Amino acid sequence: VIAEIVSAAKGGEIVLPEEIDDGIIDNDTRIIIPPSALPTKEAVVSITFVKDALPVPNNPQIAEDNPSPLAAYHLSLKSVDGKDIAGVLLKPAILVLQFSQDSKGANGQEGKEGTPSYPGDATFDIEKLKVFRWDGVHWNQIGGKAQRNNTVIVKVDNISGLFAIFEIAEVPQVFKVYKPRPN
Repeated sequence: VIAEIVSAAKGGEIVLPEEIDDGIIDNDTRIIIPPSALPTKEAVVSITFVKDALPVPNNPQIAEDNPSPLAAYHLSLKSVDGKDIAGVLLKPAILVLQFSQDSKGANGQEGKEGTPSYPGDATFDIEKLKVFRWDGVHWNQIGGKAQRNNTVIVKVDNISGLFAIFEIAEVPQVFKVYKPRPN
């Protein structure tokens, strides 16, 4: 867990330390909060890598053949005296979440390198990786764009809760048949 006090006036960047748990390496996960984004004068922002006990996806947007997240993180926003603050921001923050395809993943399976990752030998399409947020019942896609450095970057207006990277399902092409009008 990494937690830092962020000033509303200045904003700030919270970066997960390089070794986050049992040799798991993550040096790209971060939250970038712009000035005047926090709902209070200052707040404690924290990021925790989540390696197991994730809710089961029940979302048609998530690929059926790869239903486990590549990585998951819990984010929280608290007052300096430790009370929970609603994570809704006045301006969007940038969330950068790291993943790897060959290591110990959010489901707790062991892999090769020791970074947050996708389970086993599964493959995925990097263009289909998106960030989802758990609402207590379902995973909801909030978007994002995967980068070549094994991160997904997304703008968020709420930085409290459980966030995970999933591969989205194929969206079937819908074709509309047009009939020419008689003249």
